[in-house]
Amino acid sequence: MQRIILVRHGETSWNAENRFQGQSDTPLSEEGKVQAQCVAARLSDEEVKWIWSSDLQRARATAEAIAVPHGVPTRAYSDLRERGYGDWEGKTRAEIEAEYGTDTLVSFGSGVEPPGAESVNQVWARMVRVFDQVLHESVHETAIIVGHGGSMKVIVCIALGCGPEALQHITLDNASVSIIEIASGSMKLRLLNDTHHLARR
Repeated sequence: MQRIILVRHGETSWNAENRFQGQSDTPLSEEGKVQAQCVAARLSDEEVKWIWSSDLQRARATAEAIAVPHGVPTRAYSDLRERGYGDWEGKTRAEIEAEYGTDTLVSFGSGVEPPGAESVNQVWARMVRVFDQVLHESVHETAIIVGHGGSMKVIVCIALGCGPEALQHITLDNASVSIIEIASGSMKLRLLNDTHHLARR
């Protein structure tokens, strides 16, 4: 049995303000730091040899909190970054609608893309690349991947055998846990967007 545990990073101030973050390197908020400790406690009993992380600090800080009980290093990769949102990064939904029109966000994901943004296909390609590497290096083991809402949703879609059109139908909350299991050549999504560990504070 091979298990891949997906974790979205803890909350940042931009998450709380509903701003597009993309590849802007925003830190965890105080709430996000607490969330990182909560998810670390949740995963402390896992037998983990590998913790992979996006190299953006909000993901790295979450991964480093998770790594402490296991005494293993984290491995940061740029391929695990969030999608780059170009000119939308740092802006709230209200600011985007004021600048680009009220229908812009309704159409987002259906052909309308932020100016200067990374394409969905580009994100998909790098996530396939890094996920294949994780699978190859953690055969018969448990690996944790700490990333972002957008990037982790791609891996969920891969596990489900879905294409990019399914991304808009998946939600991953801050500090959520999702679990993929692989056995006898079959990949299954066992858990999606679980945050019950945050309610135990």
